[in-house]
Amino acid sequence: MLEEWWDTEEYRKRFVPYHEVIMARLLEDYLTRPEWRANILQSWYDRGEVLDREYRFRIENGYDTKDIEKSIALYHEYSCILQKWVEHGVEGAVSDTQ
Repeated sequence: MLEEWWDTEEYRKRFVPYHEVIMARLLEDYLTRPEWRANILQSWYDRGEVLDREYRFRIENGYDTKDIEKSIALYHEYSCILQKWVEHGVEGAVSDTQ
């Protein structure tokens, strides 16, 4: 039953917008919730794994990958910002990203 659920057009249609919102929320939380930063970084890593797994699934099954490719590109762009924040501190790196 689970395989049938996630192998549907409806799931694929909602997958990318859902994960893009989660990525934006994780970045916002990284800025505003310093006590959660370790958990946020783990969640960020997990998000990349989920995107990669969905991309491979779509390739292997012949589904369109344009929207997931855009989401992966956004993930990489956000990862660069997050990396600056981790390396230089949020306060020192925010001006570089604006």
